[in-house]
Amino acid sequence: EPYQWGTALQPLGDIANVEHLIPRAWISEDGFMPNENFVKYVTPLIQGSHPVPTENGLPKFARLEKERVEKLLEPRA
Repeated sequence: EPYQWGTALQPLGDIANVEHLIPRAWISEDGFMPNENFVKYVTPLIQGSHPVPTENGLPKFARLEKERVEKLLEPRA
């Protein structure tokens, strides 16, 4: 069955600072590892890879230039 998703506005209180547990049906009998149900669910989300540029065996990250911006607000009291 194809994986489907969408976007929508949601109240922040429904998302932030809320604990979302993995369903027990996705955890192995011993309670330590994900089972086949979990793997089936996440496979469309994690399949494939994106190459990471490296330099001397370490990830090479972009170097951003620091650029000053004009202050628009008054100092806080």
